[in-house]
Amino acid sequence: MFSDSVTKLQNYHEYTVGVWGDSESIILDIMGRKTTKISFDLGNLVDTYINDGLTGKNTYEAMSEKLGMFLHQDGLDELDNWLSDYKAKNTGYVIQKEIKKTFDTNYGPLVVSGITDVVSPTHIDDNKTTKQFNYESYINSFQGYLYTYMLQLPMRYNVFKVSHITNRVKFEETVLQTYRGDSYVQSVIEGFMRFVVKNDLQLFIDRPGVFDFDTYIFSPKHFFKKIEKVLKDDPGYVKWMISKGYNCSEDVVDYVTKLKI
Repeated sequence: MFSDSVTKLQNYHEYTVGVWGDSESIILDIMGRKTTKISFDLGNLVDTYINDGLTGKNTYEAMSEKLGMFLHQDGLDELDNWLSDYKAKNTGYVIQKEIKKTFDTNYGPLVVSGITDVVSPTHIDDNKTTKQFNYESYINSFQGYLYTYMLQLPMRYNVFKVSHITNRVKFEETVLQTYRGDSYVQSVIEGFMRFVVKNDLQLFIDRPGVFDFDTYIFSPKHFFKKIEKVLKDDPGYVKWMISKGYNCSEDVVDYVTKLKI
C-alpha cells in the first residue's frame, strides 16, 4: 500500500505547473529530505491563535515563548475581530480534522492523508498567511482540489497578510476556490505515481501493514532508520507513533510498554 500527504501532492502539482522547484527538489521532497529550511513561525502563531479562538484553548502564549516571538497587539486585535465575525456566521465546525482517502492508480492504491484547518457542514476553511497576496495561488491550489474531492465540500481560503518586520497581521480576504473536477484530481494523482515509479521512489511512499523491529521509517527526524535503531536512539518517537495509530507489532508495543516512558 502506497501512502503520502496532501502537502507532498500539492508540492508535486506546483512542480508540474512550474511554480515550485525542479525535478531534484521534488525527488528530495518525496524522499522526505528538505532542500531548504523555511521559517513558518509567524504562520504557526497565527494558526495557533485562531485555533485557540475557535476551540477555547490557550496555547498561543506557550507557542510564542517556545518560538521566541509574539504577534503585534494590533494583529491580535485584528484576529479577535475576525474570529468574532467568523463564529457569528459559522456553526457546527470541526477543528484540525484528519482525513484519508484511497485513490486507485495504475501503479496500485495510494492513500492520501491530510489535516484540514476547519470543516463545517457547508464548506472547508483553510487559513493562510502570506507576505504578499496572490489570488492565483489560492484558486489554483491542488490542496483545495484534494480536500474538495475527499470531503465533497467547497474550499475557502482565509488569507492574512503578515509583516515579517513588525509581526502585524491583517485579514486580506476570503477566496472561494472553483473545483476543477474529479478527473483532474485523479490525473494529477496518476502523474504523481508515474513520477515516483520512473524515479524509483516507491520505497519512500510504501507503508508497511505492520511496523516491526526491522521495518524502515522515513520521517525527517529518523530518515531511513529501522524501528530497532529508533528504539535505541529515541524510544519516545516510537511511543508517539503508537499513540498516533501506526500499526506497530505486538512485540514493538510490548517493548515500548516495558520501557515505561
